[in-house]
Amino acid sequence: ACVGAGQTCTVLMNQARTASAIFAAAPAVSRSLNVTLSGPGLVRSQPVGIDCGSACSARFGDQTSVLLTATPNAGQRFAGWSGSCSGTAPTCSVTMNADQTIGAAFTAASAAPAWQTQQLLESNNDFNVGDRLLTAIAPNGNAVVLWEQSDGVPNGNTLKLFSRRYVAGVGWEAPVAVPGLSTTSSSFRLGQTRLLMDAAGTATWLRPNLETRRLTAAGWGSPFTPATVTAGELTDAVMDATGAIGVVTSGSDVYNMALPANATAWLPRARVDASGALDAKDASVALSADGTAIAVWREKNPGDANYSIKAARYSGAWQTPQTIDNSFATANLESQSRIAMDAAGNAIAVWHQGNSLYYNVFSPTTGWGGAVEVDPNAVESTFSARINLRMTASGRAVVTWRSGIFGLKSMQYTPGSGFSAPVLVNGYAADSSLGIDPEGNATIVYIAPNKWPNPTTDADLYSRRLPWGGTWSDAVAIEPLDGQGIDAANSAFNSAGQGISAWVRGDVPGRDARRSLWVNVLR
Repeated sequence: ACVGAGQTCTVLMNQARTASAIFAAAPAVSRSLNVTLSGPGLVRSQPVGIDCGSACSARFGDQTSVLLTATPNAGQRFAGWSGSCSGTAPTCSVTMNADQTIGAAFTAASAAPAWQTQQLLESNNDFNVGDRLLTAIAPNGNAVVLWEQSDGVPNGNTLKLFSRRYVAGVGWEAPVAVPGLSTTSSSFRLGQTRLLMDAAGTATWLRPNLETRRLTAAGWGSPFTPATVTAGELTDAVMDATGAIGVVTSGSDVYNMALPANATAWLPRARVDASGALDAKDASVALSADGTAIAVWREKNPGDANYSIKAARYSGAWQTPQTIDNSFATANLESQSRIAMDAAGNAIAVWHQGNSLYYNVFSPTTGWGGAVEVDPNAVESTFSARINLRMTASGRAVVTWRSGIFGLKSMQYTPGSGFSAPVLVNGYAADSSLGIDPEGNATIVYIAPNKWPNPTTDADLYSRRLPWGGTWSDAVAIEPLDGQGIDAANSAFNSAGQGISAWVRGDVPGRDARRSLWVNVLR
């Protein structure tokens, strides 16, 4: 009694009637996303579809969440979004509940940051600074140095831990002692602890057992520890843009724990590995702006004495680990694998195995690729490769490592193209630290034999800069070239490419009877 495709039908009931209604699957709804560029750069999407320069329009399913990542060309910086996105962060997430139009602007990069004048940070007559120290720098340029020093008693052997805060645009505050800490042993194991600093300038110090202390302008707060003691010890820690901290602990197993921003209670631990009774150790972890994380570690193979490289991804929960290497050589002792992620969840893992360096690249859509050997038979198996790996939100990355016994090499990674060939940064380098800015320009700090007045066995602290797509600059000394060697150094960099470097050196050229603390800031 009813015909047609109208959604209503009127029937005159002057006799018995029969009517049928037929329903079918609605056609899929898609929305258009259009990106426009201003200035030299490109924008890519996750899920794939937008690759602008070339493909600046695409259609996505209704309600799909699309993450856009802006990448400036060499010598440019990202200036900001317009349209359905706003702000100057290099990523933007847009929900496709309607057609969307988004603009991305790029402009010439500002002048590269420069090292300032080195200065004496702490000198207390004959009361030596120890040979362990930590540094951290916040996104706003505030910084902190943490070091060990004798307690001021002449000829005493008790060490205390001291800190000093740097406020950008103001300068260094007075040193303060970390309350309740002293030791007569060689150190506070500072090399096995982590120091992080959030956007508000609050520093968080994590000890191997996850005893946690925070430093603000008001001083050091009371320590707190997780309710459940973790297995193993702290091996890596990272902080997201909100100030939340994620850590991995390892020893015989790998666990993850998280500390929300400004909280004083750790969340319950989560098992990451699935090794059973096998050793799983030397774990590293990275976070992405899309809410995912990846951990990598060295795990003993069942049935032999070698170690392989494992990885697990977090996306609401830790997923099943998988092997990401393809070498029969063992993953080397004391050579922690490194992992870095961009804002879209892509990742790079780099590790030392046998006498070579290896890397593997992860994509959220295709997973891990194949392991690739680099610098074959040139990386000393008996020494740590001391890998540094840094990645921008847009996916550009730089990796450095120790090649041979003393050499320092590097590679650049370009999304869609892969790694460049290895290049020599310096023929001799120790204790290197690496930073990267949003455009992919890198800065490295390292100890090398000094050149004043003639090359000697003493060492000084140097820095080089790598413009994205370019070559390393000449070495620049960031401390006095006065013939007095460096005993220890530590450097840190923030996401803007600013940095801080602190070092321990003798007070008098040619002798090491007294040691003081020096510092330089990159801004």
